Amino acid sequence: MYFFLKEPNGDKITPIYLIFHLKTQKKNFKYSTGQMIHPDNWNGKSRTPLAKRGAGGAELKHLSSILSMYSDFLDEKIKEFEKLNTPLTREILKQLFDEKFKYKVVKGDCRFLTGVIQDFIDVKNKSKGQSESWNKKYNNLKNKIIAFEEKKRKKIEFTAITQDWIGELCGFLRIIDVKPFHP
Repeated sequence: MYFFLKEPNGDKITPIYLIFHLKTQKKNFKYSTGQMIHPDNWNGKSRTPLAKRGAGGAELKHLSSILSMYSDFLDEKIKEFEKLNTPLTREILKQLFDEKFKYKVVKGDCRFLTGVIQDFIDVKNKSKGQSESWNKKYNNLKNKIIAFEEKKRKKIEFTAITQDWIGELCGFLRIIDVKPFHP
């Protein structure tokens, strides 16, 4: 495993870093996973979250799956560069990890809810690996929002979403029959 806590002996939650030693550069690649954990919930030997029961255990299991995405991606890139007989540098790894794990705003109009949803779809599709059913699900969501906008006769601004608005949308969805999106 490649994971280390920023403050392993602290008494507060601390960031989890992915650290990998690059032999060619004789330096470490250090990348923040953006995840946090209390040191009491961390197994220092295996460098993973502890396995526990109950709600806390479910959170730790979810955290483990997120960290697994990081380590799997690193392993994949290491193998890929070894096959190409190309040296892997900290700069290249940072760029690859940023492209994979950092959200980037796409050009859409993020003022409106449908623009935010479309940007989300576009970003996820650029990161590859999205299934056809995933695309259908999010395009269906976008189409339902568009139908709701047509009923209201105005575009929904992202900042206008409130608990009341969500209740109104749910009521609308219960009484209409929105056809699923099929590309």
